[in-house]
Formats: sequence, C-alpha cells, structure tokens
Amino acid sequence: MIINNGQNSGNEMTHRTCPVCSNYYVQVFLKLKPRYSIKSSLGVRSTEMIIYSCKNCGVLFSSNLFSTDNQGIDDMYDQNYHDSLTGSIEYEKKSGILEHNRFRVNLVKQFVSKGALLDIGCSTGYFLEAARNAEFQVYGLEPSIYASELSRKRLDYGEERIEKALISESKLLADGKYDIITLWDVIEHFYLIREDLKHIIDALKKNGILVIRTPNKASIFFTLSTLLHNISFGLINNPAISIFHKDHNFFFSKKSLKMILAEFGLTVLKISPDPVPWKRFRYVECRRNIILNSAISLLYMVTRLMGGGHGMIIIAKK
Repeated sequence: MIINNGQNSGNEMTHRTCPVCSNYYVQVFLKLKPRYSIKSSLGVRSTEMIIYSCKNCGVLFSSNLFSTDNQGIDDMYDQNYHDSLTGSIEYEKKSGILEHNRFRVNLVKQFVSKGALLDIGCSTGYFLEAARNAEFQVYGLEPSIYASELSRKRLDYGEERIEKALISESKLLADGKYDIITLWDVIEHFYLIREDLKHIIDALKKNGILVIRTPNKASIFFTLSTLLHNISFGLINNPAISIFHKDHNFFFSKKSLKMILAEFGLTVLKISPDPVPWKRFRYVECRRNIILNSAISLLYMVTRLMGGGHGMIIIAKK
C-alpha cells in the first residue's frame, strides 16, 4: 500500500492480520507523512507510517510492525532516550521520577506485599530501587546496554539480577517464577506481542500478578490529535505525528488489553486511569513553545479534573 497524501482513509480495508486478536481484515485508521522531522517527548524522530485499526478488538497498530527496513531501531533507545525517560540527577529532581515510582510501588503493594518482582524494560533502575526499598526481591530486564549498566550500578547488582537481553532471549524469564511482573510503558513497544506475552506469563507463579501501564488510545490527547488531522485533511498533522510516534507499535484500548490477557488465562482485577504526576508531566512533555506548552498543560488539567489520564494501568492475575 502506498502512502501518497498523508490523509485518513477511514473506510479503506486491507489484508492485514491483527497481531492482538488475529482478526484478518483491519482498517486503515491514519496515514501519517511528516513534512519535516518531528520528535516525540522522548526524542524519537517521526517517520512515515500507516496506523491500522482492528474493529474486532479495538487495538491500533503501526505499519512499522511489517517493515523490512528496521535500520535505526536499536538507536531509538539510546542514552538520550533513557535520560529523557528517567533523567540525570538534576533532571530527576524536576521530573518527579522518585515520587512517580513510590506511587507505583504503593499500587503494587495493594495486590502483592512481598516476593520476587521482575521489572521488564527496567531502564536505569529507579522503579527497581523503589521496589527494593519496599522489601521486594527485585530483578530487571532491559535491552539497552547503557540503561542496563546504569541500573546495575544504581542497585549494585550483577548480570544475574539485571539482565541485558530481549524477552525472547532472557534467562531470567526462562528460569524464574515471579510473584509479580511489571511492564511500565513497555508493551506498546513490542513487535511479537503474543510471543513476548507468552514468555512473560509463563514466568509468573500461579496466582502471580501482571501489571501493565500503557497509553490509552481513548485519552483526550489521542482523540484531539486524530480529530485535528482528519478535519484538516492531514494538513494539521504535527499533533498526531507526535503522539503516534515511531517507537510505539501498539495503541491499546481497555477492550484490546482485556481480550489478549483473557486468551492467556489471566483474570483482570483492575483497570484504572494513570495520569502522570504534574511534576513529571511538566518536565517531560512541556518542552515546546509557549503556545503548545499552554495547550498541553490545559488538556492535562482538564483530563485530571475529569478523573482520567493519558495512560491506563491494568492489573491481572494468573
């Protein structure tokens, strides 16, 4: 299929198989063609791509999943990416990363108060440090050389506790049985989603808990950016390109996440909005010009007042 105009063709069907529910026919949701390079809040440059929509499970997914040109994929998650995500010492004070991870640990403790915890995509180890302080026995899996080394230094652990590997190659996953596995803003980056989830769920103990945090495609940020793209016939496409950025392959709804977890035999215990704390949101997202920063901040405040957030957390039991 050729992208030729950057416009939406909402009724265009294609012979793609949904990676989540295996529905054969999916619909073209957006065609995105940047007129110039745009970066996401974590510094990932935009790319030309199609966003597909599965009418069966509701997931959106990117044509990057089917690309044979993966040049630069490894470079997306470089030092700048992880420093933007978790920050240097100076940055963490501004971003509220420590506050955010204490919130996440307290959430986990509502379901599991102790035991072995594996954080997949552990980045530079801030959540692991907070979980260890709460007396969990912690392990981390991280594909980035830079981030995994920094995580080991932070916790003073070796490779047997903080592993640099892909999910399909992980010794920690193959050998371990965990009381809880966490994926904080990770599942949307997967390529082989069903295969990777099987590896993860197999590593959970019976009655083990899986925690997933991911952007919610029903959030006001997704809704408004898509609306602007469509009513302008693709002329106002910067917001959509910024939010459907290259490093995210999947954009989930509650329905699509519940569907795939149910197929693997998990029982969903809770789904809740997950608004990023203001201190962290401000310093991650509001790094544009004054007009865009004001608009983004207003949307954030409106969403918080309505009890929502850009992200959602789903907690499921094996």
